[in-house]
Amino acid sequence: MENGHGHERYWLWLTKMVNGDSAKFQRICKANGTAADVFDAAKRGTLSTDCGLANGEVSFIAKCATEDYIDDYIAMLKRDGILFTTPVSNNFPKLLNEIYEPPTTLFYKGRLPADMPLALAMIGARDCTEYGRGIAVDFSKKLSERGVCIVSGMALGIDAASSYGALLCAENEFPTAAVLGSGVDVVYPKTNTELYYEIIERGAVISEYLPGTQPSPSNFPRRNRIISGISRGVIIVEAAEKSGTSITASYALEQNRDIFCVPGRITDKMSRGTNELIREGVGKPIFDISDILEEYGYELAAKQHAAHCAQRSEKRVRDGLSGEQLAVYDALSEGAMSFDELCIRLKCEASKLNICLTEMEFSRIIKQSPGRVFEIE
Repeated sequence: MENGHGHERYWLWLTKMVNGDSAKFQRICKANGTAADVFDAAKRGTLSTDCGLANGEVSFIAKCATEDYIDDYIAMLKRDGILFTTPVSNNFPKLLNEIYEPPTTLFYKGRLPADMPLALAMIGARDCTEYGRGIAVDFSKKLSERGVCIVSGMALGIDAASSYGALLCAENEFPTAAVLGSGVDVVYPKTNTELYYEIIERGAVISEYLPGTQPSPSNFPRRNRIISGISRGVIIVEAAEKSGTSITASYALEQNRDIFCVPGRITDKMSRGTNELIREGVGKPIFDISDILEEYGYELAAKQHAAHCAQRSEKRVRDGLSGEQLAVYDALSEGAMSFDELCIRLKCEASKLNICLTEMEFSRIIKQSPGRVFEIE
C-alpha cells in the first residue's frame, strides 16, 4: 500500500486532530466508529461528543475534515522526508498491537520492513561506565551479526553504544531502530546528530509524537513503552537504583516481554538496578549473547545468518586483493603460518613478502602474533 492511501490516511488525520493522544483517539473512535467513520461524521457535522470533546474541538475537527487537508499534511511530511505507519498499514510492527494503548500512528525516517526481524531492546544508564559501554557495543554487534534488530532510545550512554554496535555489522540490512521522545525530525540529544543520520541510513528513527514536537520529561516514559513493545525482549546493560531504565522494565513486564540483565559487581553503583532485577527473579542474568538467543530457538538461524555474512564478507575482502595478497590470503585461510612457512609455501622473496604482509596487516586483513606468525583477522 502506498503511504497515505486507504484507511491509513484517516488514522493519520485523526492522530493529528488529537495531537497524538492515543487514549483520546480511542475514545473518539469508541463513540463514532473507525477513523474513517470519524472523518465522515465530522464532515457531515454529526460527530458525537460522548467521548468528552468540547464544542471548540468539534468545530476544529469538522473544519479539518477534508481530503485536501489530509493530502496537504501528507505532502508536508514527504517534503521533510517523514513517512508514517498505522495499525492498518502493512508495515506496522505487529508486536505493538499487543500492548496497552498502542500508538495510533508511528512517524519514521528511514524504512520499516513489513516483516520485522527479531527485535531486542538494549537500554541502560546514560552515565554508564566504560565496562557497560563496551558490553553494549560488543553484544549489539554480535546480535546484529545474527540478524537481530537492536532497538534503543538513542539516549546518551548505553542506548547510543547499542546502536553504534549494531551498525558495525555491515551485512545486517536492518540493524537498529531508535524510538524518540520528540518528533522524528527533532534530534535529541544534539550530540547524537551523526548517529541519528547513520540510523536513518541503515534502519529507522521512530516516534509517535507529531513532527516538530520538542523533547519533554513527560514524553520519555511513554516513549519507553514503545521501546519495549516493539521488541521481543529487553536487555538492560547497566542501571542505577530507581533509574529511568526501571520504567522500561516495568513496561516490559506488563507487556509480557523477556528481561535480560548484565550482572555487575555488587559495589558498582551502575549495576545496582540490574543486580536487583536479577535478585528479584525479574531479569535473566546473561553472560553471552547465546543466553539471549536460546530463549527464542534462534541459535540455528543465527549460525546460518552468521555463516552467510562471513561468506559475503570474505568475498568482499578477496575482491579487493592483488594477486600476491590473494595468494597470502588463501594460504592463511588454511590456518596460521609463520613468515618462513609462507616464504616456502608461496616461493616468494622475503622482501616482497614483507611488503605484502605489511600492507595486509595495515588494512586489518591479517594480524601478526609473536614469532612473526600471521593469521586472518
